Formats: sequence, structure tokens, C-alpha cells
Amino acid sequence: MRCPKGFKQHPAKSGNCVHKNTITKNKKTVDTAKKTPKRCPKGTRKNKKTGNCETFSKHKKAAPKKIWKIYKIDYMYPSMIDVAVNSSEYGIMNIENIFIENEDSVAQITFEHGRVEIASTKKQNMNLHVEWENIGNLKDLGVDVDTLEANTSNMNFFGMGNDDDGNNTTKENVRMIKNGVHGKYVQINTKTPDLDSDYIDSEVKKQIVEKAIEVLKSI
Repeated sequence: MRCPKGFKQHPAKSGNCVHKNTITKNKKTVDTAKKTPKRCPKGTRKNKKTGNCETFSKHKKAAPKKIWKIYKIDYMYPSMIDVAVNSSEYGIMNIENIFIENEDSVAQITFEHGRVEIASTKKQNMNLHVEWENIGNLKDLGVDVDTLEANTSNMNFFGMGNDDDGNNTTKENVRMIKNGVHGKYVQINTKTPDLDSDYIDSEVKKQIVEKAIEVLKSI
């Protein structure tokens, strides 16, 4: 069967004569559909809601750093006559322990006989008989000393006497030390070792914190 001029069988050998212009338009429609990409270009991803290709980053946003802060400092003024204390150290503040915490962990930094020991545990384990983990250095805990929070109003200060029993220094001792009574026998409080936070002034607290930060930077 032959179709009139300007017409063509479509589909082929179907016996149906269709105008050539109609066939061309249909082909263009099909071709256009084929050119629509099924996959998005590299570095983009299809938005399921809009169907559009959008750029995305493979790197997940870093989790916010957990901020460490000092919550307790054990310090000592070597002020009583003791063969273990060098006379040049009388009246010089020593930092014994620094306790730091973040949202879920605590750590203790201990300075003893020229050595530094660091141990840490999760807060949830503090009341359990779980051994604290020994830590090599502060960086392993993600501690940045330069940004370490130290709010003295929320901090405990524990003045330790140097009487081998680690008894607390009394309020009177602190007054005597501040007045320059160094190298003389100072009465140690052996009965009521109260926290010094209750009676040392803001200036002394500031000095203790500065000393604590100083020793942390040195390790």
C-alpha cells in the first residue's frame, strides 16, 4: 500500500497513513524525554521533594566541641616548718590537684613529686566502683588549656595543709599566710576540714586559678 504525497505509513507496514509533520512532532517529544538526565551530575543530589539536583557536601558537620571547665582545685601553702619543705618554698602556692569536667566526663590532674598523672571517667560511673582510665596527656581528652573555662563563682577551692594527712588549712591560716607568716608553725585544722571556697576572697581565688592554668600549660 502506498500513501498519498506528504503522508507516510506509521507505524511502518501498518496500513495507516499519517502526515509527516505529525510524525516529526512526536519524535521531538520522545527525543526531549530521552535527554532528561536520570542521574544528577557529580557533586549534586536529587532533592526528593522538589526533584531538582542540588549540591551537597560529603563531609558531615563537625560535632560541637565539648567545653571543659575547672570545677575544683586542691592547693597548698607550704607554711609550717617541715623537713620535707625547702625553706625557699615557704609561702609559695603549690597546686596539688585540678579537677575538670565537660558535659559527660570528669578528669583529675595530679601533681606529685615532679610527676603529672591524669585520670578520667564518665560522670555516670562516678558513684560506681569503676576504675578511672589513665590518660597520656590533656590533648587525648580534647582539652584546650587556652579555652578552659574557669568560673571562680562555681568552683571549689580546697586548701590542703602540708601535715602529711592532707588536712585542710583553717581560715586563720589563710589570714596569717596572707599577712606574711611564712616559715613559722601554722596550726592545721584537723577537726573540721571545711572547703576554703566559703571564706577565701575573690582575689585569692583568681591567683589560685591563674597558678592552676600556668601549671596546666607547662605539662
